[in-house]
Amino acid sequence: MRLHHSNRMEVLAGELARLMRADPCDPFAPERIVVPHPTIGRWLSLELARALGIAANLRFELPAEFAWSIMREAVPDLPREQAYTPAQLRWRIHDVLPELAQGPDGQAVRGYLGDGDPRKRFELADRLARVFDRCLLYRPDWIREWERGAAPHWQARLWRRLVEDGRWGAEGRPVGGRQPGGEGRADAREGPAAEKREAAAGHWVAAVDAFRERLAAGIHPPGWPRRATFFAVSSFSPSYLDVLRRAAEGIEIHLFMLVPCREYWGDIRSRREIARRDGDGDPDAGYFTEGNELLAAWGRAGRDTFDALVESEGAGEEDHFVPPDGACRLAAVQRDVLDLRLASEGAEADAAPEDAHPAGAAGAVAPGETAPRDAPAARRPTGTPSAGFASTETSLAGSAPAGTRPTGFAPAGTPEGEQGRPPPTDDSIRIHVCHSPLRE
Repeated sequence: MRLHHSNRMEVLAGELARLMRADPCDPFAPERIVVPHPTIGRWLSLELARALGIAANLRFELPAEFAWSIMREAVPDLPREQAYTPAQLRWRIHDVLPELAQGPDGQAVRGYLGDGDPRKRFELADRLARVFDRCLLYRPDWIREWERGAAPHWQARLWRRLVEDGRWGAEGRPVGGRQPGGEGRADAREGPAAEKREAAAGHWVAAVDAFRERLAAGIHPPGWPRRATFFAVSSFSPSYLDVLRRAAEGIEIHLFMLVPCREYWGDIRSRREIARRDGDGDPDAGYFTEGNELLAAWGRAGRDTFDALVESEGAGEEDHFVPPDGACRLAAVQRDVLDLRLASEGAEADAAPEDAHPAGAAGAVAPGETAPRDAPAARRPTGTPSAGFASTETSLAGSAPAGTRPTGFAPAGTPEGEQGRPPPTDDSIRIHVCHSPLRE
């Protein structure tokens, strides 16, 4: 596994083109490239065509699609498609909610659905489907406990019911269960042997467990690709990283990561988190630092992934950071993030002569990076857009956390009372306040 770090999307695209030119794959086998969103894949194909002259036989996949395909190569009994995605789970949950509400531990569900409003039933089913999806990725130990019957609450009982009613066969058919949203039974000719074989193959946790067992037995599928590239995927769940590490035993994996900071930032925490840990008597609280206000507050998911990747054994690293152009406020914020310094420290550095800045002092959250949904506010792409992006405006959505208002970035000679105010022509940072993600 090899990590390629940069703060600019177009630099990562150039490095990928260089890799493909220097070490081309079999022309009759597709180049497997994993992207966080299809739009990024489209942009990357244009960048690769511009750099290589042609971009052909490229197979762009989403992270879940790629992981499921390589696990299915090792575990042929896995269904072609996951049957426990939120889109499918919500309807299955919708079907069993009335029955669940009548159980001895269903008082909370009965209270919520007591008025018979069908919208509330669908909303609850949708919310539970998303929660279960997060549990599959980030709480596999909970899923295993629920299936063993170790947890007595109604959420565990609901999950066991979903697993019992939704055993999926290799062709995407339920074995001994129900169709999503229906009552039909599968063909009984499948028999108990097929049901036993497919019983644990329907969801992510069971698939990962089966995948580990196959690789531990020394089974490496001949159909795996020689190389797989992850481009601009900013965060991975721990279980996904485990799948990647095990797959790297038979696949050459390159991760082209958008990293806004060139320093080690795996131990930074927000002020609120540091205060909470210190108040709880956490012995590790004294080792944490805020580093940079914006990065500490909004970079949690990327921080955890970065920390896990740099600690991976045998993973090589390459850094490709580039300095930003201009002296606007946005560039000053980018330098602060890159150098892992507070805004007040950055203000003092920016007030120094231009030649006092160290070479390579740059940082950007490159186009294409997305903020986690549980962040305090969504972070929009910053930095200079490449030629592949039609939009030329960069913005910062939401409002900065308390105490992080940038100051000191005004040009030299600005009166004392005007130091915290940007000049009228500096629109490098724009704040858009929205009351919901949909409105945003």
